[in-house]
Amino acid sequence: MRDQLAARVSRELLEEAALRWVCDPFGSFRVDVPRMTPIHAWGVSSMRVWLIPRKGMWVALEKGEEPAASFQWMAAAPHMRRWVVSEGMLPAIHLTLSALWRDLKIGGREVILSEERQGATGEERGRWKGVRLFGRIRWGSEAELGRILREAYPVGQHVRVLPAGKQASRRAFRRALAQGVILRPGTTYVRGHERGKPDDDLSAVPVKAQGLARLIMASRGMAEGG
Repeated sequence: MRDQLAARVSRELLEEAALRWVCDPFGSFRVDVPRMTPIHAWGVSSMRVWLIPRKGMWVALEKGEEPAASFQWMAAAPHMRRWVVSEGMLPAIHLTLSALWRDLKIGGREVILSEERQGATGEERGRWKGVRLFGRIRWGSEAELGRILREAYPVGQHVRVLPAGKQASRRAFRRALAQGVILRPGTTYVRGHERGKPDDDLSAVPVKAQGLARLIMASRGMAEGG
């Protein structure tokens, strides 16, 4: 079930990148692995990436500052040589890199946040072609990642401390009492919200970071699938 979900979402991300690409990135960079993704849970904190324009990338996984596995990943099948990493890690690694590739090809500089863009002129500049990536970059802004995580994971009902001088509304007091909670002065009771589903169209998350959003949503689905 988990592997099937990862394979399906990876395929959709790569098909979208092939059909809708507006960017032809090149260069090399280091990027932190977003939290709440499988390879982050395995202790992979960052990746060093050397782009193979229009084809794929060389990737070195890092745990802290220590190097781990390195391999070539291609956008076209068979994608990776299966002996490079353990069989159980392949679906999640492929999903992660498919999502990154999608955002590199479609989101460009608006999703992959770097210091410089080079190589585009005239009409090509409007299509984000020729983006040179180097140094350390971010995959989506912290605000986008936070919004994606709020959609992907539940926030239960809880007591929250208010800023100085603020007090809870009568509705919050009633909501707390219904749950057997007595609010202290300076606190309020926050309702939980329903989380998104891996198969949703993700209309509530930022369009610019759709690859990252699909990765996190699918990762949650993989975890729930056991």
